[in-house]
Amino acid sequence: MPRKLIIILSAFSLLTVVTLIFSVQHKSPETVYASDNLIRLHVAANSDSTADQDLKRKVRDEIIRYTEPEFLKAENLDSARSIARANLGGIKEVAAREISAQGKAYPVRVELDSFPFPTKHYGPFILPAGDYEAVKVTIGAGGGANWWCVLFPPLCFVDMSKLAESSTTEYGAAGENLPLPGAKESDS
Repeated sequence: MPRKLIIILSAFSLLTVVTLIFSVQHKSPETVYASDNLIRLHVAANSDSTADQDLKRKVRDEIIRYTEPEFLKAENLDSARSIARANLGGIKEVAAREISAQGKAYPVRVELDSFPFPTKHYGPFILPAGDYEAVKVTIGAGGGANWWCVLFPPLCFVDMSKLAESSTTEYGAAGENLPLPGAKESDS
């Protein structure tokens, strides 16, 4: 082999090794959250129309404003569950009021139960696929892309400008992930 080719291959090999070492050393450790230690918020839109998706985001924002002061007080899962149960009616009222304010007459259903969720990666945090306890808010038929976050521990309560920014990313074939604390929209 010509000397020039050997030098190029050696340099390329060295660069590859250095890149691999650097990526392994600087990789953030992942934290896996157990499904039995969380309560999620799940808001399902009536449909995938632009108007219904916009409505879902407005309802979501109002629910977060309403629930934030209470869930920030939760000291453990049991107290968070009690807060969720005690506020189901208020969450429904907040959602219904916003739906009406936006000129829609969709029914709204709010329930605290166990629901299946897919695996989600939020930066270094992983929420494995499985059944999670969640406050589910269904707007109208609930057939549109949905949004979720974690009520307890209180990860939903981010700066609303960051929340609005993250809401523009829909879950798609690429499966983009958003950093915690935060949320994700999905077709599931």
